[in-house]
Amino acid sequence: MISYLNRHDEEGTPSMALRPQVWYRLFMFCPHCGKENAGPFGYCIVCGKPLSMVEGAPVVTPAMPSGSPAPPKSMGVLGVLGIGLCVVLAIAVAFTKPIDEQGTPAFQQGFRIGTLFGMLLLPFLIAYVISGRKKARNPRAFAVIFCIVCLLGLGSTLVSSVSFETPEQRIGRLAREAAGLQPEKHVGSSSQRRFDDAVRGQYRNLVQQNRSYLESVKSMDTSQLKSLNSAESFAKPGSGTEARRQLHALYDLDIAQEEKVKEILDSLRHVMESEASSGAERESILEGFDKNTATSVAKHGQALAAEKIWIDAVDDTYVYAEMHPASFSLANGHLIIPDAVVRNEFNAKMEYQGEQRKAFLQAQKEFSQFQGQSLDKLGLTPSDVGGK
Repeated sequence: MISYLNRHDEEGTPSMALRPQVWYRLFMFCPHCGKENAGPFGYCIVCGKPLSMVEGAPVVTPAMPSGSPAPPKSMGVLGVLGIGLCVVLAIAVAFTKPIDEQGTPAFQQGFRIGTLFGMLLLPFLIAYVISGRKKARNPRAFAVIFCIVCLLGLGSTLVSSVSFETPEQRIGRLAREAAGLQPEKHVGSSSQRRFDDAVRGQYRNLVQQNRSYLESVKSMDTSQLKSLNSAESFAKPGSGTEARRQLHALYDLDIAQEEKVKEILDSLRHVMESEASSGAERESILEGFDKNTATSVAKHGQALAAEKIWIDAVDDTYVYAEMHPASFSLANGHLIIPDAVVRNEFNAKMEYQGEQRKAFLQAQKEFSQFQGQSLDKLGLTPSDVGGK
């Protein structure tokens, strides 16, 4: 290419003479792809490889044209391992999570599969919306989001399955469930659920036994008890026999009830001792149970002992009257005892009998009050457990 330029002469005056100046434009064909380039140096504008094989020249990767999509990123080993670990944990939680055991095996299996599907589907959908779509595809971000959401869901599921009750609260809940006051709650590990089931079963036995006892008392014939200590029952030998028999029958029923309750309480303690999941929990539960049970058994034993003493006093009074039939007569509904010695001895026996009855009623009242307080701590009333 030829270009003509004006120049100044040595005196600084412009010269009209024209001096030719030649510009050369060099061209270079790429030795790799054969495409034409503007110069012999640098890199091919097409393939990006060096035009001249100058030793030490760095290889420059050609820039991608603007607007071209970035190459897809890989998820990485950690992402794959994280997703795999979440799937394994979800399977473990879904198939060990406590569920209602009253359902059929097919229902339980379907429930577990549905739980697993839900724990994996939700994290997948959230991760896909954020970084799995074609316009925002980022495999590594997808793995991170999936793992975070999945672990949060697993954590909430585990927390909901763990009981944070104190030993007293736990025993109270089991007692109320056994009485039918609230739905059964199956939480915790398999050993904890086994403990709950066993304790709940013993409390249910206790409730049923109390209800059976009250039904037996109601079904008994106690119609003659009102004639005890009446003037006629002492004046007519043998007239108080049926009333005394009914009184003994009630006492025998009380003794049988005491034995059955103690048997259930022994079984309940054995369950608490053998099925508790930890030593600390076992000690805490047994400490409260033994303290409450010992006091309850002692008070009930005192009431039964007082009842027996009173019944013996009743028997002694009637035996004494039967030993002196001639000394007792009835006039206008009143008992007449002419013999002063017999009268004094009989009155002493009647007084002693009355004192023992008061002692029995007081012991029975104390036991009932203590039982009511113990049940109140469990959130129960005597009627809830089959009592009066």
